[in-house]
Amino acid sequence: MLTSEILNRAADLIEERGWTVGDWGLGDDHSMPLCLEGGIAVASGNNLIGSVLLEKCPAARAVHEYLLLADDEQLWEWNDRSMSYCARVGVPFGGSDDRTAADVIEVLRAAAVVEQAREAERAQLVTRDEWETFDAPVQCAAVPVAAVSAK
Repeated sequence: MLTSEILNRAADLIEERGWTVGDWGLGDDHSMPLCLEGGIAVASGNNLIGSVLLEKCPAARAVHEYLLLADDEQLWEWNDRSMSYCARVGVPFGGSDDRTAADVIEVLRAAAVVEQAREAERAQLVTRDEWETFDAPVQCAAVPVAAVSAK
């Protein structure tokens, strides 16, 4: 599955099963609500959570990048608006500013759009070796396919 597909599937799963905080929603019960990380984990077919998920799963990294999170923050903190997250970013803990399922789904879908654009861009590129077969200059690392077909 492409990263964009995993992110959209995670959003679909949260829409279907509901959203939760304080728990990933993993386990044998496939109807339990999912948090942001849990949605990504289930959509990608793994049970990695936390820093391991971020390290090994491109979809988790894509959301991390989309949210512009600092290296020491984890996605669960953003999902749960944990006390440590709120203190770092200067927003009130709890109350009417709590995150909603719609917020989480919106972030997943937006990150999917960004990844889809990246995937499309990568699909339009050819490698230096492919380009050199068209007598291209050696310094070209990658060029759009359109430039190759124009040759």
